[in-house]
Parts: sequence; structure tokens; C-alpha cells
Amino acid sequence: MRSLQSGALLCWLGLSAATGQPIKEWLDKQLTDAATMTASQKKPAQTQSTSLNHGSTTFVDKTSATDLLGTALNFSPVGGTQEGSGTVTASLYSFYTLASSQDPLKPSVYNSHSAMRTLFFTAGREEPSSSATTPTTAGTIAGARWLPVNRRDASAIAHDKVAREQLTKVASAFAGSTSAAVSELTNLLLSHQPDPKPTITQFITALHTVEDVQAAVDKLDTVDRGQVTALIAKFRNRMGAADKELDKLIVQLSRRWQVALDFQTTQRSGTVNSDYQIEMIADRAVNDRCFFTFNGSYLYSNSSRIGADTRNARGAFDFQYDVTHVGATSLKSPLQVSLSGEGLYRLQTWQYHAQVQIAIPIATGVNLPFSFGYGNRPELLRQTEKDAYGKFGLTLDVAKIVSSLKTGQ
Repeated sequence: MRSLQSGALLCWLGLSAATGQPIKEWLDKQLTDAATMTASQKKPAQTQSTSLNHGSTTFVDKTSATDLLGTALNFSPVGGTQEGSGTVTASLYSFYTLASSQDPLKPSVYNSHSAMRTLFFTAGREEPSSSATTPTTAGTIAGARWLPVNRRDASAIAHDKVAREQLTKVASAFAGSTSAAVSELTNLLLSHQPDPKPTITQFITALHTVEDVQAAVDKLDTVDRGQVTALIAKFRNRMGAADKELDKLIVQLSRRWQVALDFQTTQRSGTVNSDYQIEMIADRAVNDRCFFTFNGSYLYSNSSRIGADTRNARGAFDFQYDVTHVGATSLKSPLQVSLSGEGLYRLQTWQYHAQVQIAIPIATGVNLPFSFGYGNRPELLRQTEKDAYGKFGLTLDVAKIVSSLKTGQ
């Protein structure tokens, strides 16, 4: 991360101010920084509610959540007992940018604070069961997740030779196709110069460094800066060669191992047990379209009745396959199919669940997850009974939704 922050990335990309083309150099940097941020945002992330939530459409947690804020709504299931739930997950980065009034999706801000995207907080509500054998009440969901091994973010490029080489190729592809964008940007900046306006030659000659160009952009109002953002997005989307190289970079990053430590709890009132879970999560890509996740957990269920507490061990895995492929510059999720399995050692008895899940992308940042499973019922008094169930929900990734609105994707 220090390499990115110190500007060493500019050296890797060959964007030297000595070329005498500050507008082109500034545009190349914006394109490459945006590409780096896109690669980070496309990393696999959990948008569904956490596994301890009985209403969740998944029982396998991923190492990372959304960059800013994600919402998961779980509706009343088919063949189950839970009446639904809802959770909100936010990163430390989202709190920081809100408190400091910074644009969280500005590439320079985003790429400089990757460490804050290793800590996530979850809060939500679990509705009571209407048909369970044992009585239940509504529960309050809370949790936190930390990534001690975080190798898929933009900062990880600084420590990986192959990823650095791939990013250099992305930059080269951008640099060879920016002449039209340079012309548009020059005309836009010139049109907003105070009267009497300089000639185009005078204006260009006065821009000696990339910082001079940035200063001219900073003087624009919000609407005009939005035009600059749209201009960058438009030319990114036209660059087929850069798109291919960016795709390779995204694959390179997403294939890495990543490890998280997670704590979750569901607090319930009265005599109903409150649940706690400590979990280690590891995941990585098997190939370009297949992703593997493993969960190892310790669960503690606290009862107000003496001697009724339970302590359980749990292991779960998930294989996720991307049925469709989306372009490198698009943040829309692919159509995904997942196969999951879970084993829970509870009261000296093993319980098992198997589940197939389909995540259907509706729009950028908006997905509909459906899951269909079979296994032991969760209630203690009926733990030996097995049945089939179906769940469905709605997930929202705010970072991707806002990015798509800003770029018009």
C-alpha cells in the first residue's frame, strides 16, 4: 500500500512528467487508477447476510464484504420456519470517508485507504419463527470481520511482480488510445477558463505538470467535474485492448488466497438462546470461473436455563461457478451457481445440510439469490428430522450501484 501511496505506481506505468504532455499524462493516470479501482471492486465479496442468521440464503461466509455498504433482505422461505431477516454491512472505509466528507469512489482516495477495507461491521434483524417446535423471538444480529490476509485489493499489486506487469500492460493499452480523450478534455478545460480566454496553444503551454492539470480540474464545479468523470468512463469503455488486459489483472488478483476472522452474534430476549459464532474463513479462485470457500467455526448458544448451553463445532464449504462472463470495465455481477455443504457437531450428533444456490444479477450491484437445500431441521427438539427448504432474497451493493450511476453503465 505504501508503494501506491508514494506514487511508485506512476513509475511502473511509465507516466513521466518529462514527456511534456501533462494533459495526456494526467488522463493516463486517471484511466489507470480507475482501472485499478475496478479490479478491486470486482473481487469476490459477500453481499448476503451472515451465516449465523437463520434466514440467510447462504450458510457459507466469504472473506470480504462490499467496499462501502451492502444490504441483504431475506424473505419468508419455502418449507422453512424463519419469517425472514435483514442485515446491513459496512466497511470501516465507508465510515471514514463519510466522517471526512471525501468521495469514497474517487480513485485516488479509494486506492490510498485499502487497509480500511479489511474491517467490516454487520447489524440486522432476524424475525421470529412462526412454526418451530420450540418458541422463538425476534433476534438482533451483530458482527465484525477482519482480513489479516488481504491480497485482492489494489494495494496487493505493489507486492506481486506478475500483477505489476499486468497493470503496466493495462496502462500501455490506455496510453495508446487517449488522443481523442486528450482533445475533449483540453477543450472542456479551456472552455471554463476566465475571460479573456487564452488561445489553445497558450493554455497547453501553461500546463507544465500533471499537478497543473489537476488544479484546472479542481476549479470546475460539480457538474463539470461530472463531465470529466463521464469522459474518462466513455474512453475506458471503448478500449478493447485495455479491457482484455484489465480482465487478466482481475483474474490474477481474484485467484489469490484470502483469510478472514469473523465474529457473529444473534441476541434474543426472554428464555430463547442467544447465539455466538467465531469463524475462520478462507477462499480463493480455482480457475477463471470457479471459486472455493471454506468456513471453520465454533458456535456457542447461551441459555438462561442452567445447564442448557450448547457448544458446537462446524465446518462448511462452497463451490461457486460463474455461468456468464461480464466485461472487465463492468461492475455487474455474473450469473452464479453455488454448491454448498455444512457439517455441524451438535449435542454429540452430526447434522448436515446441502444446498444449491443461484444468484441472478438484476442490475449493477443488485442481485436476487435463490437457495434450495436439504438437511436437519435447526430446532433442538427435531434435530434428527430432515426436510427440504427454499429461500430467496435481495442484495444491494451500494458501491457498485453508485459507480454505475456515476459512469452511466
